[in-house]
Amino acid sequence: MSLLEQKTVITDDGIYPPRFIQLKTIFALLLLIATMGVVFLGKLNMTAMLVQVGVVLLMLALHVNERRKFGVLGQPYVSIIEGQLLIAHIGDTRGGILMPVSELKQLVIYGALNHRIYRCVNMNGKSTELIPVWPQAVHVLAEQFLFRRLPEKVIVEEAQTTFAAIRGDGPVTES
Repeated sequence: MSLLEQKTVITDDGIYPPRFIQLKTIFALLLLIATMGVVFLGKLNMTAMLVQVGVVLLMLALHVNERRKFGVLGQPYVSIIEGQLLIAHIGDTRGGILMPVSELKQLVIYGALNHRIYRCVNMNGKSTELIPVWPQAVHVLAEQFLFRRLPEKVIVEEAQTTFAAIRGDGPVTES
């Protein structure tokens, strides 16, 4: 397997993006080795070296924080762990939708395949929508995962017409 051709990780608990941990580690080591080489040749002052070492330490700290928060596999695209449904909006500070499965009345998935919209309706009829920016293959995997784990609650609507998408029309959900 190539470092750049890693696959999406699929488990019983969720769907996770590729980690690229080997690539990140190689990049950090190369940066560190290059910094030390230049320092030993006397071509770099200590301030610039400390900045580069700080970048490596920052990368390490971010990785450790993500691992502590989400586990070894990182933040999932979609997961159901300990009765909580998570549909992540990776890279967004809002984080996505986190809802207990017991409170989920229905999950409606609609829109074009490369631009899916996930609407979670709770028992009170209140809905929350999320438009994650995922590759098309991940949307397909997410649908399969959600159908397998929540077969009675997941509804996939047909793709909208262009005018319905422009108007912002969505499918009618049960109240």
